[in-house]
Amino acid sequence: MTVPTESSFTLEKKQKLTGEFTTAELTGAEGEVVHYEIIVTNTGNVPLKVNSVIDANCTGMSGGASEIGVGGSAIFTCEHTLTSVGSYTNEATVVGNEKPQTSNKVVVRVPVENVKAQCTINESAIVLSGANGSKRGPFTVHISSLGIKQITFLLDGKKIETLKSSQAKGGRFSLKINTSKLSYGAHHLTVRTVMTDAACSPVARAAVFVKPHPRTVTPKFTG
Repeated sequence: MTVPTESSFTLEKKQKLTGEFTTAELTGAEGEVVHYEIIVTNTGNVPLKVNSVIDANCTGMSGGASEIGVGGSAIFTCEHTLTSVGSYTNEATVVGNEKPQTSNKVVVRVPVENVKAQCTINESAIVLSGANGSKRGPFTVHISSLGIKQITFLLDGKKIETLKSSQAKGGRFSLKINTSKLSYGAHHLTVRTVMTDAACSPVARAAVFVKPHPRTVTPKFTG
């Protein structure tokens, strides 16, 4: 008696954030990576040729085998980074012996409270100006007050002034630096901020100015 050949397979999709792989719904947070397993099992009586594994919502597909023996299994893996609030559904399709099959769906939910707050200030626009170069006499430095709750000025590592947002004028903080008591040579001016938006990291900016030695005047020869 001749047993007819039959090509068939099962397909299961599993996921995990940490720990063990599961088919259950998971709860994640923005920025977390979901890892997936696609398990292909040959339930037919002939070798199963895996022609393709398709998963448009998953990256880095790897592993598995191009042919699976009778009763054998192969595991393919991929991953996805969570980037927004809501439910993220994922499934895979495997084409074997010209017969496509789609897996079960797995879901990861990202609730609003798990989303990282985004800084609303363009921190790169905060620039310390007027403090570079040669300074023979008093000068004033400026920095935009946009998004800054408090700012501290330090000269050569020592605090010289702390200003609140209410002390800003014309959209910027200004501070006059008196060089009369400074030594000749290079000096470092640094600012450190506390931002109004808690999602924004503190900003530090620095500048270097030089107090030059007095000009020497060569007396005219009168001999």
